[in-house]
Amino acid sequence: MLVTRASRRDTDEIRAFYDGLEWGDVKDGTFFIARQGPIIGALCLIALEPDVTLVEDVLVHPDHRGRGIGTRLVEAAMNNKGGPMYLCCHDERLAFYERLGFRRIDQDDLPESARRFWRDDGALKDSYPPDHVHHFMRAR
Repeated sequence: MLVTRASRRDTDEIRAFYDGLEWGDVKDGTFFIARQGPIIGALCLIALEPDVTLVEDVLVHPDHRGRGIGTRLVEAAMNNKGGPMYLCCHDERLAFYERLGFRRIDQDDLPESARRFWRDDGALKDSYPPDHVHHFMRAR
């Protein structure tokens, strides 16, 4: 398996990978992909400001989960981009991201550009039902 930063030539295959997982829109950003022939995992980094980078859409094909692919994608992204990184996740992903150096933060402690991004994306507390919980995390 190869984990690498995606190039423009990978764009159509990344879109097909997202479509195959029924994930939704592919956001603009820097992608890292895992390949075993076809793409089997993807991660998107979105630089909002020089010191505000979001980790979005860490996706691994269901047939390849539990093999460390998500970890390798996050590590590749973190090794490629310095400075603080932020993400939004659900309960079942907290331990995964904590193992990779992310720590929980309150949404009020997010940089304004990250709050604005996640407000527009519907991820802030006042944007979803009370029984649907999002956690915000920061590394570095």
